[in-house]
Amino acid sequence: MKYLLPIKYTRFIYYAIFHELDIEQTSFYFWSQHKTYFEYNQNFINELRNSIDLIAKKREEVIKSNRKDWEESEVSILNGLVPFSHLYYYIEGDEVYSEFSEEAILSNERLLILREGFVLFEKYVINKEVPKNNIPTTPILTLTQRIHLLKKLGFFGLNKVKELNDTQNGHLVSLLLQSSYKNTYDKIRLRLNEKTIKHEIDKLNNILVELGLEKL
Repeated sequence: MKYLLPIKYTRFIYYAIFHELDIEQTSFYFWSQHKTYFEYNQNFINELRNSIDLIAKKREEVIKSNRKDWEESEVSILNGLVPFSHLYYYIEGDEVYSEFSEEAILSNERLLILREGFVLFEKYVINKEVPKNNIPTTPILTLTQRIHLLKKLGFFGLNKVKELNDTQNGHLVSLLLQSSYKNTYDKIRLRLNEKTIKHEIDKLNNILVELGLEKL
């Protein structure tokens, strides 16, 4: 059952903020989540609206507050950059952090985009229209491509890494890439012979070029 707790709506909002979605992208993302969860959450629109309102209210409270444990120089950065989490936030040095992520901060501009994106999303739902999906997709690299990319960027040539054997490298790289140890170890052990993975390298180079980067 896809029941939503209130914190889930906050995470929908966080996704839109973190990925810097524009108004139309935000509306499509909200619409896609509504489509997924509406069957079990028929109050989805109101709950999402309430979550945005709550975040906006917290933003105003943070701006107006003058907590004793904040230095005056630290308070000043809150004018344009405010944590959106209504659960927990703190300042360390010159950065504002939230419970969800180091990037979870809400400016006035981003709040306006959220509100306008919500209005457009609600309009699509009321009119029973399907918005166009214009959210950029992040290319997904295969494990072979990711390891090859590390190799070409000089990771395996680092002094501390060169001292490791294949087993240790397998453990380390599997942690970095969040992949299974066995698959990672096997590919590292084979040293990724470029002739045998030419098709993988060609696909990787195409992705790099599309991102405006040089081929390997």
